[in-house]
Formats: sequence, structure tokens, C-alpha cells
Amino acid sequence: MGRKNWLFFGSPESARLSAVVMTVLSSARRHGLNEWDYLVDVLYRLSDLTSEGSMSDLLPDRWEKSPQPPTEVAALIAARQQNCLHTRQHNKRCPRG
Repeated sequence: MGRKNWLFFGSPESARLSAVVMTVLSSARRHGLNEWDYLVDVLYRLSDLTSEGSMSDLLPDRWEKSPQPPTEVAALIAARQQNCLHTRQHNKRCPRG
């Protein structure tokens, strides 16, 4: 992204927040992390966060993937992804929905 694409964020605040997200994801990439796994795990863990002190553990240079999804929704997504992987291994299409 860049150049004229930055003109279409809708507001200066939206552009600033988008820049923050892209910066964090770029940092995750530089640390060799899978950006999607990182983002999904961090967003779910933010919903269960109890103190601001533990937020620093979610930065890309300190992040370790949680062994289990922290919320029920995350558990359902993880189960569905596992099912899709199993389905693909047997040369079948992953069900949508």
C-alpha cells in the first residue's frame, strides 16, 4: 500500500489507526512470524486481557502463540481450521460456512 491509496481512509483517525496496525504486522513479519496467526491470536487474547502490563507480552518481539485458543469463538475457529486441513489432506474441498 502507499501513495494515493492513503487518500481513501475516510478520516485522519482511520488513517492513523490503519498505520498502527500495518506497523505492528510489519514488525511481526520482520520477526519471522506468520502475520495471520499472530493477529488472530493477539486479538483473541486482547479480549481476555486483565491488566495493561501483560499487553507488552503481545508485542511481536515477545509474542509466543498461546497453546490453546483463549475464547470459545477462537476454539470453534481452530477446530474448523483443523477440520479443513484434514479435509484437504484427503483431496476434498473444505466446507464453507
